[in-house]
Amino acid sequence: MLFGDAGPSFWPGTTGKLGYHMRVILLAATAFVSVAQAANAQAPINRGKNESVTERPRPEYDPLGIRLGSFELLPTLTLGAETNDNVFATQTAAQEDIIFTVSPAVSLASDWSRHALRLHADSTSGLYQDFENEDYTNLNASGDFRLDVGRDANLGAGGSYFQGFEPRTSPDQPGAATKPVEFDMQNVYGYGLYTFNRLRVSGRAEITDYDYDNVFNAAGAIISQQYRDHSEALQTVRLEYALTPSAALVLQGQTSQNEYDLPPPGSLVDRDSTGYSIQAGANADLTNLIRGELIVGYLSEEWDNTNLSVDGLAVNGNLEYFITRLTTIKLSARRAVEETGLDFVAAAGKIATRAEARVDHELLRNVLLTAGVGGGSDEYEGIDRSDDVFQGDLGARYLLNRYATLGAHYYYTDFKSEGLQRDRDYNINRFLISLTLKL
Repeated sequence: MLFGDAGPSFWPGTTGKLGYHMRVILLAATAFVSVAQAANAQAPINRGKNESVTERPRPEYDPLGIRLGSFELLPTLTLGAETNDNVFATQTAAQEDIIFTVSPAVSLASDWSRHALRLHADSTSGLYQDFENEDYTNLNASGDFRLDVGRDANLGAGGSYFQGFEPRTSPDQPGAATKPVEFDMQNVYGYGLYTFNRLRVSGRAEITDYDYDNVFNAAGAIISQQYRDHSEALQTVRLEYALTPSAALVLQGQTSQNEYDLPPPGSLVDRDSTGYSIQAGANADLTNLIRGELIVGYLSEEWDNTNLSVDGLAVNGNLEYFITRLTTIKLSARRAVEETGLDFVAAAGKIATRAEARVDHELLRNVLLTAGVGGGSDEYEGIDRSDDVFQGDLGARYLLNRYATLGAHYYYTDFKSEGLQRDRDYNINRFLISLTLKL
């Protein structure tokens, strides 16, 4: 249990835990939008006032692309080299290697005055100097079409396909596997949006299907991953009410359904589940100082195994602070229920909490610096395990011209696990350099 009984609530008809979360929702929403009241304009939502360092157009360095009628084609190729001092993410006897990467990508986007079509495809291949069995190729393709219905409404649909490998740092990766787990992910979605007066209503429905391949241990025995195959369905409805052109109250509800292909006894536990969350808060794009959104609320997830359920605080927030036009600070936080691929008896899901802070700085017009720190925790349901992770990074991009960019980045990861079913502890240092070619 995440929260004790909070006693009587001023929210009509609610007491205890749910009443406590409703109070949190109201307090967060009130605090976040109070700054916006000074504008006091009578107009609907109107955003796009601020631009971050990474978003800002740089016409002399932006790629021209290839014109194909009313479409623009943007091909890129990134070549990289990386050092990794703990390739297998192990607690002891860490192994170091150099990885060479090749990442082609292409995007095709319309420039119509109404409606929009976007197609994208990319791949990343990693070649290890010493541990050739770790070589990988990840493929990704996606597309989206938006139909504008008048000035105030649109409908859209899209999908994506991914085929690739889980990283060794995944908490679901079987430690005895001689090669990372390969999987396919397919996603389809539809959405709609309608704005009238001060109210904007939007909705989205999507289904994602996951299919995992078996792996082998050093003795040649199969480590089955079939119990992880499943489909996730999400339905989201969102209301935004404009207080001013720069600020709006937000109410968002979401339901989810997870259905696994392999029920017991093929799997140790029945992983099918249903859940929902309701969150409220505000978003704003104020003067030239700040923009962001914070919504908090209540989440609940129940698995068909009636011994497993979880509820508690849901959080989604992001904030950008524009100190100057040359420096942007970004903050983000999230708390939600996630699936787990562990095949322990009674293990089904976890509550994942994440937070990150990042600074982007334009040292010169063509030299961009970035630094970030982040961390979080995973609290597993049904087993005695909790994981904590800390991550930090430093990076720089040098825009040589509109056709080429040099990059250098350093990443640090520290992972710790506790409990009877704990995972391994590890830390990793990665340094990589890259050259991106664009047309």
